[in-house]
Amino acid sequence: MEYINKAETDGELLDRLISDYGPHKYNDLVHAMQWARHLRHLEEYRGHALSELIEKAMIAIAENKVSDEEIAKAVESDAVLDRRMAQRRFEKARQQESPVSEEDIKKFSSEDEK
Repeated sequence: MEYINKAETDGELLDRLISDYGPHKYNDLVHAMQWARHLRHLEEYRGHALSELIEKAMIAIAENKVSDEEIAKAVESDAVLDRRMAQRRFEKARQQESPVSEEDIKKFSSEDEK
């Protein structure tokens, strides 16, 4: 890759890389979105905006810093993590509910009959 001016921002670099991009642009865009979602799971990127992560991911893909295999592994591990987090949220919500007991149902139904 040619020399990149240090003052060039990520956005300017990304614009230049996309304009010179080859036929795999759309496939790599999908990979960049997947990689950006993976980066969002990492501690060092949790406070960053998704748009910023997409730029970083697109640059990493365009410069071949991330392979298709790395992205596939990241997507798979993120899916497992997402399922675990969803299960924990479900369990927590379930514990916070106050289910009505059979005794309460009988009590309220007998009061209604009076």
